[in-house]
Amino acid sequence: MNDLERYMNDPDIVNEPVPMREVHAIRLMLHDEAKDMTPEEHTRYVNEQVRSVVDKYGLLPNASEEAKEAGTRATASRRLIVPNDVDASA
Repeated sequence: MNDLERYMNDPDIVNEPVPMREVHAIRLMLHDEAKDMTPEEHTRYVNEQVRSVVDKYGLLPNASEEAKEAGTRATASRRLIVPNDVDASA
């Protein structure tokens, strides 16, 4: 049994529909990973996780020359990279 399966069988969420159980299980798993971390450790941990996803998928975390050349922009409030012809305010 992997970690996610163990959390999926948590008695507090076992009666939820499967998609909601997955969301709750992931949140429980993340909470358990970080519950003993200091705020600084947690920030460093989250930044490392985000950086690995950004690197893995080639995402641009903010406006850069690459984004400008590709015809995209970063929204200030959400830090998303979206095509220039898409309204990101919705």
